[in-house]
Amino acid sequence: MRLVVRPIVRDTALAWLRTHRHLPPPSGGWLLGAAVHAGDRLCTVAIVERPARLLCDGVTACVSRLCTDRTPNAATKALGAVTRACLALGYRRLVSYTLLGESGHCYRAAGWRVTAIVRAEPTWGRRGRSRRPAVQPGRKARWETGPDAAPLDVAADALVRASVGVVEVPTLFGDAAATSRATGGG
Repeated sequence: MRLVVRPIVRDTALAWLRTHRHLPPPSGGWLLGAAVHAGDRLCTVAIVERPARLLCDGVTACVSRLCTDRTPNAATKALGAVTRACLALGYRRLVSYTLLGESGHCYRAAGWRVTAIVRAEPTWGRRGRSRRPAVQPGRKARWETGPDAAPLDVAADALVRASVGVVEVPTLFGDAAATSRATGGG
């Protein structure tokens, strides 16, 4: 079946992401989204948001969610679409994260590279007084693309490859529909 990329509005994307395998839907910073359809069926959603404060320089964007029902090539197609859209809008660096244990093969296929292994940090509360625990504690791979992207980190890339099938990817939701979704690994 032919895959078609279409724009998606925030509310529709968030509704579809509610069954995401291990993350709740994002809470803010929406820049744009893309949906991939196989015929009339929505099979993949990619959301681009503002990056974390330390990376927020006006020319960096973050693919904060990439969620698919595992339709072959759909995640790569969505990732490629949002990458091209962001670069056309003038963003010079795109970042995204996968958990160790996820292959990230859709990122590789879309031309992204592993640039670091990072540890999830607690986030500031709304009033900036308290820290909330990280939603996904542990180590993650940072992927980047674009003219200002960091270079490939060979050691980090080797760790990502060695972790696939060895490091368990935690799930946030226990229902069968949620666990059938894939993210990051495409």
